[in-house]
Amino acid sequence: MIFATVNIRKSYLAISYLFFPGTMAVGGFAFIIQQGVPIALPWHFWPAIIFCFAAFPVLGILLLIKRGLLENIHVAKRTARNRSYPLALAGAAIGKLYLHYGILTEHTVFLNMQLWALCINITLFLLWIINSAGLKISAHTSGTSGFLALCTAFLLQYPISWNWVYISVFICALVYIARFRLSAHSHKELIAGFCLGFIVTFAVFSL
Repeated sequence: MIFATVNIRKSYLAISYLFFPGTMAVGGFAFIIQQGVPIALPWHFWPAIIFCFAAFPVLGILLLIKRGLLENIHVAKRTARNRSYPLALAGAAIGKLYLHYGILTEHTVFLNMQLWALCINITLFLLWIINSAGLKISAHTSGTSGFLALCTAFLLQYPISWNWVYISVFICALVYIARFRLSAHSHKELIAGFCLGFIVTFAVFSL
């Protein structure tokens, strides 16, 4: 029984690591590319995207842990998140600048990428503000719901498959259950994060 409990917890942790906000951000860029006309990407595109939106915040958190400013990579305490959110926002801001100045094209695919990067920056900024105000909400569910909103917005504007929406709903449910079972968040915090990510992304892509 104990081993079963440990294995279940490891499964929930694996889900949290696999679908953390950085993964969903990078996944959004991959989704946008798949929906557009085939284009030639510069060699530095994926290294820059992965570094700015996924690796940068993780490396920053590891550095803070090494300096004793954070306890662990989970950043479970609300006060500790005031240190991690600025790092994630800085990486996302650099990524947005890269997309704006590093890729000089007005191709629709890249314009949609810039909108997605804008959504990520707005969401992270609001997460930071809300957290600083003394409220804790889930960054994980805001990331998964942002991806769901992206798929939904594209479905309403382009002839894409419903499968993307089904997949994103499944991921949202999976992450919600995992974060709750790990006692990382309450239902209210998870729902609040979900609403934030979905509303921001859907609003930006619907303008």
